[in-house]
Amino acid sequence: MTTQTEVITLDTLEQAVIERLQNEARAEIIDVPVIEALTKTLDTVAHHLKRRDDDLFRASSM
Repeated sequence: MTTQTEVITLDTLEQAVIERLQNEARAEIIDVPVIEALTKTLDTVAHHLKRRDDDLFRASSM
């Protein structure tokens, strides 16, 4: 997987998780385990995106 493909995939996943979180937050019955799992997934994706940004920044500084 190329770096660009990886970033696009992570961005797409991040948007999907955000949309799902928004839908869950609007639900009549809040499913706490689902929201916790989605939040953990979002944290993981955000972490990988930040690492990718940091790697790209370091590479561009060389």
